[in-house]
Amino acid sequence: LDMFRRIGIHSGALCADVTATQCGVEGVIGSFRDGALSADTVVYADTGVIVDFVEEQQAMAAALEAGGYAHVGRQWNEGHSWGNWRGHLDLLLVTLFPAP
Repeated sequence: LDMFRRIGIHSGALCADVTATQCGVEGVIGSFRDGALSADTVVYADTGVIVDFVEEQQAMAAALEAGGYAHVGRQWNEGHSWGNWRGHLDLLLVTLFPAP
């Protein structure tokens, strides 16, 4: 994971292996917590609160905090859908690639 410096996440469905039956801490979140990312990594993560993975998103935010990573997280009163992601793509881009 140290090759990534800007990470944008529009879902709390965090699995390192899409065939896994358990996700979250054992997958991507564990990497955040265990310091696998470069120190200058910036993460933007948002999620909907309707049929989405809010608990996983909150666990990821806590892991990022514990790892000392810069991150922005938002929850929207929307679902796990393309409409939600498309509607907030601009915030992801501005966070990860701010104007000079």
